[in-house]
Amino acid sequence: MADPFLPAGESPGRLLQTASSSLSSPCSPRTSNLTINVSDSQYSLIRLVARKTFAWKVCEDREDTESDLFWTDSAVAPEKLARMKPYQKINHFPGMYTLARKNYLARNLGKMRKVRPEEFDFFPNTWVLPAELAEWKAFAQKNPRCTFILKPEASCQGRGIFLTRTPEELSPTDHYVVQRYIERPLLLDGLKFDLRVYVLVAGCSPLRLYIHEEGLVRLATEPYSTPSSSNLASTCMHLTNYAVNKLHPAFVFNSDSNVDCVGHKRSLKSTYVQLQTLGLDVSSLKMAISSLVVKTVASVQPVLAHIYRTCQPEDLENACCFEILGFDILVDQGLKPWLLEVNHSPSFSVDTPLDKQIKRRVIEDALRLMHLHSKDKARYWLRKKCDLELKALQRSTKVPKEERLEAVRHLQRARDSWERRHCGGYVRLQVEEAGDCLSTAAKLWEEWTGGKVHRPKKAEELRKEEKKPPRRHLKRPSKPPADRSFRRQRSLSLTNSPPAPDKPSAAVFQRLSKTKAVRLHKSTLSLPQLYLAEEVPSGITYIAPDRIYRPIDPPIKLRVLPFPGLKDRKQLEVSGLRGREKRREALPRAPQALDTTQSGSFLAPKVLDFSPFGATAHVRRQGSDFGFFEGRKPKRV
Repeated sequence: MADPFLPAGESPGRLLQTASSSLSSPCSPRTSNLTINVSDSQYSLIRLVARKTFAWKVCEDREDTESDLFWTDSAVAPEKLARMKPYQKINHFPGMYTLARKNYLARNLGKMRKVRPEEFDFFPNTWVLPAELAEWKAFAQKNPRCTFILKPEASCQGRGIFLTRTPEELSPTDHYVVQRYIERPLLLDGLKFDLRVYVLVAGCSPLRLYIHEEGLVRLATEPYSTPSSSNLASTCMHLTNYAVNKLHPAFVFNSDSNVDCVGHKRSLKSTYVQLQTLGLDVSSLKMAISSLVVKTVASVQPVLAHIYRTCQPEDLENACCFEILGFDILVDQGLKPWLLEVNHSPSFSVDTPLDKQIKRRVIEDALRLMHLHSKDKARYWLRKKCDLELKALQRSTKVPKEERLEAVRHLQRARDSWERRHCGGYVRLQVEEAGDCLSTAAKLWEEWTGGKVHRPKKAEELRKEEKKPPRRHLKRPSKPPADRSFRRQRSLSLTNSPPAPDKPSAAVFQRLSKTKAVRLHKSTLSLPQLYLAEEVPSGITYIAPDRIYRPIDPPIKLRVLPFPGLKDRKQLEVSGLRGREKRREALPRAPQALDTTQSGSFLAPKVLDFSPFGATAHVRRQGSDFGFFEGRKPKRV
């Protein structure tokens, strides 16, 4: 039978695929009527891109919850994502602190290194203080010439970073992340540098990663020399942070975006060209950086996916969240990339024309890739309306598993098609190649959370299972054949005997939709909003909001009594549902009888007070307790 609330040939599972119909056809972003909320962002570049490039409305209200896109500079709590609609988007994943905070990054990569030491050798030896203070001191004693760099757990822009060689300088209660200092970095013009690589996390379940071809290269301002006791305090020599070096008198700002290979902040493309002119294999360096990015994000993918699926179970497109990460990577003289840290909110300030050109393109390409469209909101509310109408008809809105999986595959194919044509400067990373890393991360996360504990069986238990004989199922003894002659004689006597008188019926009302009567035992039956009438003609039906009843033949004599102890009271005080207000309802003084044996009509009291919490009328049938009726505030017909 066709569904009156669904188009011809459609099903609830098919409706899940309509949300992506606009993905298959490109639409100009300037024709869409979208709103972006930037109340929690300090960067003017975000507002510029929204107004000039996409012609979106910009909202500055912190209490707004109806915008299509939310851009914030801080982390997002799971509660905020859970309150969002599937058509809304936000530029952060809940749980990304597992990468952004230096101590969590060190722990996650350290766990992966213990299982896969050869694949996770792209970050220096790291210790989290004070938990691993003893291990760090033991390593420092074995390697007295090593230099260590100490960073606060959660800081940015180079604040609180210093170098040391003596662990005794620190207090046992200090909270730092200690890394072995890379003493032989690759130099440009005699200066130490690092790479700021922009990575777009477009989805977490499954993982979708993109790396942008543009980026920034930040150089130190003082010529580099090997760390020694005399230059450990020279932060502008050993640190490449822009916030630290821009205050140095020798810092050179880039004044022309077209000339991006001069100054102490350069473009990533120009640096690759310069390294290639020096005879270095840049293509292998790019592949190593891509592998580094995939493995780093894969180490925390189970955490991100779990939080996301918990907050947005209806988002089959996997596109409610996205995030632009800033990977800080150092290259040594062997052209090996080393991961220093991951920034979940990279700076989008535009101090120079080069900053504005590169960062604007990174943001524009990311927003275009996520494909925000105004029709997504209309489709969402249409689907919600259809679900409500199906529930009103008491029809299930649950989509079968096969149709749900087919809808997910359809959405993913449509999204892949859109992203291939609108990726801009982003290049998609092959996450499938890191399948082993994803499975290892999932196993470690299950063991850490206690979801699935993998305990290998001992050799003795295995030997016992081998020696244990197979279990035999014993058959029950068969019963002797019963004598059926008595049953035949009894059945013949019953057929020849006169019919027995009908027993008193145990049912009061019968549903019109079913032939079986509703049986009332010696218990309480809850009938919501039972309607009573003063005079009910013969054959009338009793109508409740969700049931239709009629009297059963032959008619039964019933007697309705009000509450015990209330026979002589005219009024009853009860507490209302709101504000504990008192209401007064009139009750009959004495019990009245309901008789249907003569005229087939009911004579009921005017209105019994059922109070907001329900009330009970005692029903007697032929002198014996039969049961109870219980309902909520009956009305007259």
